[in-house]
Amino acid sequence: MEQRTAKLTDFRPDPKNANRGTARGLKVLDNSVGQYGAGRSLLADRNGTLIAGNKTQDRLIDHGIEDAIVVESDGTKAVVVVRTDLDLANDPDGRARALATYDNRAGELDLEWDADALADLDDGLLKDLFTDKEYELITLLQEEESRPTFDDVIEEFSKPLGARGKSAKDGNWLYVEYYGDNETFAEVSELIKPGLASEHCISSQFFLDVLRKALGHG
Repeated sequence: MEQRTAKLTDFRPDPKNANRGTARGLKVLDNSVGQYGAGRSLLADRNGTLIAGNKTQDRLIDHGIEDAIVVESDGTKAVVVVRTDLDLANDPDGRARALATYDNRAGELDLEWDADALADLDDGLLKDLFTDKEYELITLLQEEESRPTFDDVIEEFSKPLGARGKSAKDGNWLYVEYYGDNETFAEVSELIKPGLASEHCISSQFFLDVLRKALGHG
């Protein structure tokens, strides 16, 4: 394998990257780079366009890491980055384990699919990667350009019902309207059943608890 040095700015982001990224994921990635430096490597094509590591490139540059070691490969051998300053077996300050955990968490949080980018992919590839329902959900979410953030939803459903023009038996219950297919409705019904006061009334606090869990906030 040939090896050379280059600047991170020599590499271009993928203009069709299917991952939009998330604010929370970018914050975790930023904290990881800021505290523990460069971790896993970036991946580029022969022309210098990034295949993987688009968001990481920006965070590295922001933290002053501009130089890169470039290893050219045809994919028949793995490229292993060895951090000579870290030791998982002898890790008194916890830096090695922290970097491992940050790496896992950043990958989990910093993913929001771009439906437009996915639409350009081959149907066979999409079927390998997503079920029909998963792809439909990605598309529907992107169509809601003004969809509220988690904090917006919490704020809205924390208001008294009268403030939202709803009517229910008291301020602790909200009227639930459902739009979707029967199969999904059955799944949702099972999830919220413990909080139901009637067929269409659900405890607003219970709803918030379910929402927090669904969005990874509880």
